[in-house]
Amino acid sequence: MTTRAHISGMLLGRTARALSPEREAKLELDQVRLAEENMRPALYAMPAFALIICFLLAAWIPPNELAIWFLVLAGSSIRFWIGGQFLELKNPDAATVRRWHVALAWLTLASNSIWMFPLYGFYFRCSDTGQMFLSMIAAASLSAGVIMTPSSGRMIWAALVPYILAMTIPPLLVGDPFHVVLSMLSFGYCLFMTYVGFTVHVNARDLFLTREDKNELIEQLAAAKFESDRARQRAESASQAKSEFLANMSHELRTPLNAILGFSDLMKNQIFGPLGSHQYTEDAQHISDSGNHLLGLINDVLDLAKIEAGRLVI
Repeated sequence: MTTRAHISGMLLGRTARALSPEREAKLELDQVRLAEENMRPALYAMPAFALIICFLLAAWIPPNELAIWFLVLAGSSIRFWIGGQFLELKNPDAATVRRWHVALAWLTLASNSIWMFPLYGFYFRCSDTGQMFLSMIAAASLSAGVIMTPSSGRMIWAALVPYILAMTIPPLLVGDPFHVVLSMLSFGYCLFMTYVGFTVHVNARDLFLTREDKNELIEQLAAAKFESDRARQRAESASQAKSEFLANMSHELRTPLNAILGFSDLMKNQIFGPLGSHQYTEDAQHISDSGNHLLGLINDVLDLAKIEAGRLVI
C-alpha cells in the first residue's frame, strides 16, 4: 500500500487496496491525466478572474501593485500549459509519470500560492467589504480546486495547503473577535473541503480500478473465446478427418469383401462343379455368413460417417 493511499484511507476510515507496481503505475497515469484535463481551462480562466479581482480591489490597492500581481499570476498560468504537454506524452513509463506528477504538484502549489497572494499582501489594507470579498474568492477557489484535482492525492494537497494558510492566518492576525471567528469558520470549511476532496479521490481511485478490472475481464473473456473458437475448429477438423477416414476405409474394406463374398457364393453353390467334399460347402457357407455380417457392420460405419459428414441422403 502506498503512503498516499494509506493517508487517504486514514482520512476516510477506509482501507486502500494494495496493488502491483504495474497497476499502481497505470493508476497514477490515469489520475494525473484526469486532473490535468480538468485543469486545462484554468490556463485562460485564472487570468480572466484575476483581472476582475484587480478591478474590484482597485478601490483599496494601488493599480501598480495589482498590475504586478496580475502579471506574475498570468506568468504562472504556464503551469497549465505544461500540464497540457504531459497530456501529449504517448505511453510514458512509470518513472516518467512519477517525475511529471511530482513536478506538476509543486507547480500547482506555486501557482495556488500566487493566486492566494492577495490575502497576504492586500487583506490588511482593504475594508471589511474587501476582506469579505477576498475570503469569498478564496472559498470559491478552494471548492473549485478540490473538484478539479480529486483524482490526484498530490494535487489535492497542493491545492489545499495554500488555501488553508491564506484563509485562516490573515483573519487571525487581525485579532478582533469577528476576524477570529471568521478564521475559525474558514478553518472548519477547509477541513470539510479536505474531507470532500479525499472522499472524491478515493472514489475516483476505486472507479479507475473498477475500470481496469473490467478491461482485464474483457481481455480474459476475449482470450478465452479465441481459445474456445480454436478448440472448436480443431474439434470440427478432427471430426471431419475422422468421418472422411471412416468413409474411405469403409469403401476400401467393402471392395475386397464383395470379392470374398462373391467367391464364397460360387463355392457354396458349386457353380463350376462339385468341390469334392461336403466340408468345403459348409466352410464356404461360414465364409459367406461371416462376410455378410462384416459387410453389414461396414455399411453401418459408412452410414454413420455420412451422417457426421452431413452427406447421408434418406
